[in-house]
Amino acid sequence: MGFHSASFGTLGGEAVNGINFEFRRILQKHGLPKTFIDRALSTASNDMWYPSKEELLKAKVIDEVVDSRYFGLSGIDQWDDEQKIESGLLSSPIMSAIARNDKKHYEKLRNIMVSGIRGGRSQIEIQKDLRSIIVDQLIPKYLTVAPSAELVRYWKSQIAEMKYLATLNPQYCVDFAYPELVTEPLDLQKLLPDELMQKDVTALAALIEGGTTHPQGHNSSPAIEADISEAVQKVIRKHPNAAEVLAHPDLHKNEPSLLCDVIVSLYSEVLALPDVDRSGAVLRNISSEQ
Repeated sequence: MGFHSASFGTLGGEAVNGINFEFRRILQKHGLPKTFIDRALSTASNDMWYPSKEELLKAKVIDEVVDSRYFGLSGIDQWDDEQKIESGLLSSPIMSAIARNDKKHYEKLRNIMVSGIRGGRSQIEIQKDLRSIIVDQLIPKYLTVAPSAELVRYWKSQIAEMKYLATLNPQYCVDFAYPELVTEPLDLQKLLPDELMQKDVTALAALIEGGTTHPQGHNSSPAIEADISEAVQKVIRKHPNAAEVLAHPDLHKNEPSLLCDVIVSLYSEVLALPDVDRSGAVLRNISSEQ
């Protein structure tokens, strides 16, 4: 939404001043503050002032800022063609990796996208259904078979996001780490910086690719159990009741800082193991037990 001084063809001087006077009267009548009106009408007619969302809300020009993703996607010409929809879908590294390596799940995701757009569903609704398949079905599968380097890279991206979310609100960290404890997933697109989101996306795409082309086993062994035990003991030294928190996170829902600290500490200790293959073996084992 932009504002500038009045202009009307070749008119100038007193005529334009008269129009601006009328604009000022109308804006004052609707309750806009003098500072906002002065800024708007002092902007040259061949220029444009675009107030921020905060300025528009403060001046009561608007009542609310609504996320456009909540509106239906019907009537968007460039999405009428199924091939264009699929092209847009494949522009995502994650979707591209799924398309190359997991045809069955890709078809499900593609059908959700195509039918959702054609049916006028909102971006939020479509993303929710896509997420349910990716988060509930695909990620758990690849976390148990992906190669060590890809697993470590992926979990580093997850830990970075958890730490950032904790700086905003420890509850966000818990909602991210324990989605089974919440009814509505976080809107990470709004909460996380683009840099962290991009690292997450590329790491997940590599996880899917590696898990398909070079799948690994996830059986336990004395060495793996020893590494897990050592990692847990290190966390317990920081948080004496960590074992109880890890075993029964639902009993500590009202302690988001503790829940977040414990889960971040555990995975940080695993990632700190001196050999990437040891870290990968532990990560695959932990995921297979969940």
